[in-house]
Amino acid sequence: MHSFNPCSSNLKLGPIASTRSARSSCPSSCVFKDNGCYGDNFPLSMHWGKLDHSGLSWAELMDKVRTIPRGAIWRHNEVGDLDTVEGSTLIDPVRVYDLIQAGRGTDPIIYTHHTQTPANIALLQSARAYGLPINASCETIEQVERCLDEGVNAVLTVARGEVEQTTKLDGVRLVPCPQETRHHKLTCKDCGLCAVDRASKGVAIVFHAHGGQAKKVESALNLVRGRV
Repeated sequence: MHSFNPCSSNLKLGPIASTRSARSSCPSSCVFKDNGCYGDNFPLSMHWGKLDHSGLSWAELMDKVRTIPRGAIWRHNEVGDLDTVEGSTLIDPVRVYDLIQAGRGTDPIIYTHHTQTPANIALLQSARAYGLPINASCETIEQVERCLDEGVNAVLTVARGEVEQTTKLDGVRLVPCPQETRHHKLTCKDCGLCAVDRASKGVAIVFHAHGGQAKKVESALNLVRGRV
């Protein structure tokens, strides 16, 4: 199930429309699932948990998305991820197409932690071609490079103290989230970088581990990087 908020009170997002999807939409491939996820912070975790048994249907959510004004920045899945075809790890292409149609003329911010399989990469490429730049969430610079080489927008999670200013690494321009670097005086509504197609420019946005889950996030990052 899903939820829709026409004006978020999230201090990072700012006053923009936002959606949420049930925990079941999150893939097991996400290294932060039940292990440092932002959505596990209280009280968000309580509200998120309710979507497992009540909320808007997908069709109802798309009706809400159609009410978002043209040109507006909004966040799809403040928590949760893109839905998949039942019984598979394939991102549901029909629902991605629904997003393209319902959100036409708007500037959505979307991330996905789904496995970067050839089929999913091809779908993200197609969405980008239709004007919907979905960000692949990455934990290593190698993952970022692969996504950008494939023409897919990417964001990178790093530990506290890493990449504190715009840096070029292995041909990738890493730009720290402005909301984090400007002492939280900027919001997603003000910035909008994650809603912009940056793949052709070789630019990835960087997010730092923060808050009460930071240590768990950093432990997960260390584990992943040890395998690369």
